[in-house]
Amino acid sequence: MFVRKKKNKSGSVSIQIIKKIDGKNKVIETIGCSKNIDEINNLYELGIKKTKELEPNLFDIADKKEEQLEFLSISNDQIIPIGDELFFGKLFDKLGLDNLFQDKKDIRYKEDKYFLLKSLVVSRILYPGSKLYLIDYLWYFK
Repeated sequence: MFVRKKKNKSGSVSIQIIKKIDGKNKVIETIGCSKNIDEINNLYELGIKKTKELEPNLFDIADKKEEQLEFLSISNDQIIPIGDELFFGKLFDKLGLDNLFQDKKDIRYKEDKYFLLKSLVVSRILYPGSKLYLIDYLWYFK
């Protein structure tokens, strides 16, 4: 979708919103027409605004400084994805792998090693191509 300035036979300029449908340009809306250059520029700007209203995209949100949404101020360290961890964590627990460290006498050592093994397995299931994701995973769930 775009805005077009079209010269008429009368010498005036029409401002139109155009959308390409099936390889052909179709006039969606005519904003107005004028012979005055300042009025033509104002109509063109109005056409651009209407285009953004008719067909918004994610980049338009960043342009609206006065209407910034709250979710734009959220940083990555504030988001904790827990659904996948819950699912694969339960599956890992059901496999009975907590018996791997049963021969260790130090309870803290056993719990820490089990947590690290579980974290490594779950993070590799979720992101098999990224070994560094384990660091993020531990940041979230430690």
